Amino acid sequence: MLMELNSDDPEVRDQAFSDAYGNIFHQGDRYEATPYAVPFLLRILQRPGYGAVDELLYYLASLVVGYDSVYIPDGFGWEIERHRRALEECRADPERQESAEYLEAIVRITDEVRAGVDAYVGFLKEGDPEVRIAAAYVLAFLPESYGEFSEALLEVAASDPDVDLRGNGLIALALAGESADAPREPFEEALSSEEEFLRVAGAMGLAILGEVSSEVIATLLGVISKRIRVRSPFPWHFGEFATVATKCLARVCEDPQVLLDSLESSLAGVGTLQAASAATVVMGLLFPEGFGGETRALTAPQRRWLALLAGVATPWEFSGGEFSDDGLSGASYANFSLMMKNHGLPSSRAELAALLDDG
Repeated sequence: MLMELNSDDPEVRDQAFSDAYGNIFHQGDRYEATPYAVPFLLRILQRPGYGAVDELLYYLASLVVGYDSVYIPDGFGWEIERHRRALEECRADPERQESAEYLEAIVRITDEVRAGVDAYVGFLKEGDPEVRIAAAYVLAFLPESYGEFSEALLEVAASDPDVDLRGNGLIALALAGESADAPREPFEEALSSEEEFLRVAGAMGLAILGEVSSEVIATLLGVISKRIRVRSPFPWHFGEFATVATKCLARVCEDPQVLLDSLESSLAGVGTLQAASAATVVMGLLFPEGFGGETRALTAPQRRWLALLAGVATPWEFSGGEFSDDGLSGASYANFSLMMKNHGLPSSRAELAALLDDG
């Protein structure tokens, strides 16, 4: 596989990437063998004239996080800290050595990918715009190395003339610096820009950093309701602007009615994955402990939300692939009905409507 990834033949290389996403990385899972491949991948990445730098950067990021949807908008810092603590606990327990081996592999993957930070910074600073965006993307999920790349990423986020790169740089800076107190000025400046993507990226970045204002909320609501349509490259969360905006809004918006007002007019008009992802964010916000089984105990926002779901087919149609659950467990689900069931609610529209009618 590694030899094919290093090929100068685009067809051979494309097939190798397809194989790589089903080999040492498979549907978000990583394995004990995965960290051993990373040094070779870094050599390939830095080979002069290599023709798939952006693809390999995205692949390296996938090896670190699995799917980025789990870490937007909270960043990856809390997870790698959790992994390191859990590894030490498992090492100290003779009955948890199998878990220790797996966690050691996960931690080693992150450390091996971090070894390439200087290379990522080099790609970030100059070259093809798509490669520069990919470099910003991988840096976003290496918060432990924030001090090594923050200056370069800040320069891109604050002043790069390429709007697409600057916007994605803002999001990367927020995610990487979420636990390192990233400066707010570049985001506030972007929020007042005439460029639509910069305004959206500024709002998302401020929300990731926990900053809330009426302008941040209005901008995110504009994306969710499709009043603001952005067509810039966007590698985050499968390219779903509205889902990322929904997650960011849920992070800073204390009034769920504000979120429901926007989704009420937009949920039926988006794709199935986007609808399922956005709906799942709201489920986590409104039902953090799941449904207790008593319909009469539903709050007004909960009842309004369930009535909306009962009347809209789009999210229920999602039955393949994966999306993250930001409610009970951070798990991933292959279909929307399974997520609803996990929250203690009916797994079909008809059953949900009947539940509401009974209450």
